[in-house]
Amino acid sequence: MIAIFGPEPINWFVVSILISLLSVPLSHVNKCVEIIPDPKFRSLILYLILFLPLSGFAYGRQQAFSVLSGKPDLFLDSKRSQLPFLCDASNPVAYLGLLGSTYFFKEQKSGYIALVPVSKELPIFLTPEPSC
Repeated sequence: MIAIFGPEPINWFVVSILISLLSVPLSHVNKCVEIIPDPKFRSLILYLILFLPLSGFAYGRQQAFSVLSGKPDLFLDSKRSQLPFLCDASNPVAYLGLLGSTYFFKEQKSGYIALVPVSKELPIFLTPEPSC
């Protein structure tokens, strides 16, 4: 019910907490008792196995929601970075992250995701405030 009717960035954190409570009945399953005999450690391990992946998903959804709503954590400073992005004061370029040797940006104006390879010759400048 919370996942369906709750507000988008918050509901997945609540779902992760509620699902992780299933670790209590799972800690009494005979197979789990055989594998991990210590009850406190078994309960902790099962709780973390259920909680961490779901909370990671919730964090990702929260970050995606902030980018889509136009309030990301970091913006690209297009002037200092010398990258040819479409941006103005009302449509800045949002920094999504770094994966391997590739930066990911979202142009708010066009809605496109841009991939920029890491280069020593072309530094990337990020700011917490939008700037073009």
